[in-house]
Amino acid sequence: MRVLIIDDDDIVRELLRSTLKRAGHEVHELATAIGATHMIFKHQIDAVVVDVNLPDISGDKLARVLRQNSRGAHLGIVLVSSLPVEELKELALVAQADGVLSKSDIRTRLEPAVVQACQRRVKASRPE
Repeated sequence: MRVLIIDDDDIVRELLRSTLKRAGHEVHELATAIGATHMIFKHQIDAVVVDVNLPDISGDKLARVLRQNSRGAHLGIVLVSSLPVEELKELALVAQADGVLSKSDIRTRLEPAVVQACQRRVKASRPE
């Protein structure tokens, strides 16, 4: 899969990138949400892993913007944060994100969260 990581913390972004690359994914990254839609469409991104607390726009707001664009409906979106998981789940529900991940669980749960997010989008896009 082609995954876009958006996180302003260089160390966290490196951890996200290395974890996904080890799992065999093609990874693109940004430190801010600026240019995200361009990169998503240019590189035909399958999933976005986005930090909730970005300096320019919150990750949950970016997820809502992406969902409003018909070309972003296919994306698997995972919100990442140090917030309590229950709070993250509430943000994800409103933002129509497909998954959440605590920053403390990146090493063990990132790759499965990205795969599940993409699978949810595929199921959601199939006509019944």
